[in-house]
Amino acid sequence: MPAQTAPASAIADELVAPDLPHAGWGDWLMTGCTQALDTMMLRAMGLVVDAVLLPEPQEVASMRAAARRILESTPWERPHEFFPFAEQDVRPIHVESRRRRRLDGGEVVARRFACDHDSAPIADPSGAGDAISIEH
Repeated sequence: MPAQTAPASAIADELVAPDLPHAGWGDWLMTGCTQALDTMMLRAMGLVVDAVLLPEPQEVASMRAAARRILESTPWERPHEFFPFAEQDVRPIHVESRRRRRLDGGEVVARRFACDHDSAPIADPSGAGDAISIEH
């Protein structure tokens, strides 16, 4: 059963007004300047988002046409239309397994899967190629 809470009006009646120190005119001026600066910065960020991230009105029709191709068909029924690499064989050509260490209730096993599948040209500074190393 959920906990019962008192209505907000009953809680508000029990609250005591805080005793805040008097703010001088300098504090008031600084608060006003800061609020104005915040307002200008938010407006500037809104203009940047509009200019950089939103498409031009003449681009909207072509974007809708491109999206319609995906929305009106089912990629999982005809994946080769959407993903040219879907027809390639991606089974691993080399699998290595080795036991790393025993734990209570099991052991940690390391596996390395390697294949020559190349879905996209990606620079791999590690030199690992298409190898995938996992531990479980």
